[in-house]
Amino acid sequence: MSEFQYYSTITPTEGELVLVVFTEKTDSFFDANLVEYPYRGMMNYSDASKKRKVSSWNKIVPLDKQMVARVDNVDTKAKIVGLSIAYLDDYVDEKNLSPAEIQEKLMTQFTENKLLESLITSVCTISNEKFSDIWTKLAHTIDSERRQFNDDSEEDPINLWQYFKANFDEKIDGWCAVGEVSDEIRNLIKSLVAKKTEKPPRKITSIISILSQEGISSTKKLFETCLSQTVKCQYSLRYLGAPSFIFETSSADSSQEVHYQFIESLNEQIGVLGLSSVFVQTNPDSVAQIAD
Repeated sequence: MSEFQYYSTITPTEGELVLVVFTEKTDSFFDANLVEYPYRGMMNYSDASKKRKVSSWNKIVPLDKQMVARVDNVDTKAKIVGLSIAYLDDYVDEKNLSPAEIQEKLMTQFTENKLLESLITSVCTISNEKFSDIWTKLAHTIDSERRQFNDDSEEDPINLWQYFKANFDEKIDGWCAVGEVSDEIRNLIKSLVAKKTEKPPRKITSIISILSQEGISSTKKLFETCLSQTVKCQYSLRYLGAPSFIFETSSADSSQEVHYQFIESLNEQIGVLGLSSVFVQTNPDSVAQIAD
């Protein structure tokens, strides 16, 4: 089990998918520990595989490795659950997957929860708060609500991170109020989440051809004038090969409009500077293109 209480309850429910580590193969069953609950698990051979004959149990139930298993029954007094992995294919949409492939897909919901752990770790590092305190106050509040949501929903259950992410904007203030999380920590969480969800600057490029009979000095003067007057964001201008140049912006304040204005300025400044033998040529398909 983890060093702190992971969920709002210490008892798993029948039918729940849980994270386990099988620790021993006995004559009649596999022994296990649940990772996120303070329970021991037991799995009969018949619940480990649909096959009548198994050539290598080590491939199906590797020991000392985290796996996903289903809870089939719960003994709250003894804190023991019955487990199975034979029918986990019912929980994935794809057919004819190997047991290892099924495990990989089902493991995603648990690895996603690590994102919430990482967020709380960052909060505690900055604030010098104890991780288990913030986790108990915030994550347990969210988890309690999540469980009720899953019980009421006809859709597949969602994990802790998915519920947190889907409801953060609307419910973070309420979660912190219920969990008695301080305003300082609440604001810190909001700030960190905002930084993680910010979209990175987009790279925008335009290919611009300058047809000139007045030499490179005229082309250079034209570019310098237009760049200084119209482009206020971070940019680069590279020679592509006669007679073309690549104009690129990638800062947060850049936009396609910057590119259109720059090209318009080039055409206008040709007249202002008296460059009668200089022409700007562009292809609409190569102007203000946003990189994927």
